[in-house]
Amino acid sequence: MRVIGALVAVTAGIVPAQALARPHDDGPVVRDHRHESDSTPVVRDHRSHGDSHDASAPVVRDHRGNSSGNSSSSTTVIETTDVGYVSSPESSSSGPLFSDTGPSWTLEVGGLARRFQGPAFTRHGMFADGDAMTPYTLTSPSGDTAGGAFALRATAPVNAHVYVGAELELGGLTRSPIQLMSDAPDLQIASKSMVGTAAVAGVRARQGIFEIGGEVAGGVRILSTSIQPYDYTEEDASATEAVASPVIETRLRAAVWVHPHVFLGAQVGVGVLDHTDRNIGFSLGIASRSYARR
Repeated sequence: MRVIGALVAVTAGIVPAQALARPHDDGPVVRDHRHESDSTPVVRDHRSHGDSHDASAPVVRDHRGNSSGNSSSSTTVIETTDVGYVSSPESSSSGPLFSDTGPSWTLEVGGLARRFQGPAFTRHGMFADGDAMTPYTLTSPSGDTAGGAFALRATAPVNAHVYVGAELELGGLTRSPIQLMSDAPDLQIASKSMVGTAAVAGVRARQGIFEIGGEVAGGVRILSTSIQPYDYTEEDASATEAVASPVIETRLRAAVWVHPHVFLGAQVGVGVLDHTDRNIGFSLGIASRSYARR
């Protein structure tokens, strides 16, 4: 009986050791390390202090063994600041525009409305009508001006919360105090256009699909006025006068991500140099990386 008891004890000690020493396959193995009393999975951070990764960012690691026979290339392990985000060939976007491994950028198109104090100016010129030269004066006090524009902007993230970019606005004036004075009764202001360009820098924060941020934009706005005769044809002459003014704005922006690479944006802004300069705009944007990650 003593011999049988000794054999049982030796067998119990050897079998677990052999099971632990068994080599693993290449395939993924899902292991449940929960306590028997737990009812939900628990995400644990097994990083060591010696890792080269940012200590504040969770790291998705591949703990698969080598015994299942599945290919280890079925999942792309990435470092991310969002717990639970794992990129895989089935879920990640691919192609020349959308890639979580390529350059990160966003592109937006939309429209905006502006109301501001137009610059005060006076312009004198000569209008050529055949062989005749007609003088004119284009003048404007600093008065209430309004307009709408098509907006195009591109940005690139500096880090998870800071971005820089540039924008372009093309539109026209719907209200302006610009007046034309001339001895020729058939001259008129044919159009009033507005062109603006600016560099932007801002900060943003995202929670789920919602994003909010603030930014500063600085650039130049050009108001252009075209003068033509009432019965203008393509063969007739025309004159154009333009005036430029600096613009600095602070803005509040918000976005809703309807897809990891597509978002709807809105903004409101106010001028720093001209506090009556206000704008509101809406846009549709795309991002090369999911949620415009760096």
